[in-house]
Amino acid sequence: MIIEPAPESPIGEAMIDAGYTVMTVQESLEGIARVNGFPRTEIVAMPTALFVSTRSSPSASARGGSAGEVHTGAISSGHRPLLLHQLDELDTIVGQARAGAIDANRARALVLLLRRLPPPYPAAVRVLAYVPVCAA
Repeated sequence: MIIEPAPESPIGEAMIDAGYTVMTVQESLEGIARVNGFPRTEIVAMPTALFVSTRSSPSASARGGSAGEVHTGAISSGHRPLLLHQLDELDTIVGQARAGAIDANRARALVLLLRRLPPPYPAAVRVLAYVPVCAA
């Protein structure tokens, strides 16, 4: 088993940051791995961390790797909460990735862009909107 720093995994990290349940994160990431050709991927999701293990396919030896080799990565997460407009976009990305409509690399890129989305309204407008919401 090879343990190495995980490549950036913004999908699972963003899901945890968004407050998804650990079961939803685990099932979603396993589904995304399955539709992308990694059916033997195992995910352990916790409220502040993700552990991902995947086993290379038998064809890996043809590409210079070892067949059946296990790669495991760990990611600390839950430190950068998302805003509401980002949650909706994340849900769309995860749904498309699970369905195979977009591949994992495209989903990863979209989540990285999602993190950079500016709030749709300036801070002053948001604060003013919170007043009637809190009063209600």
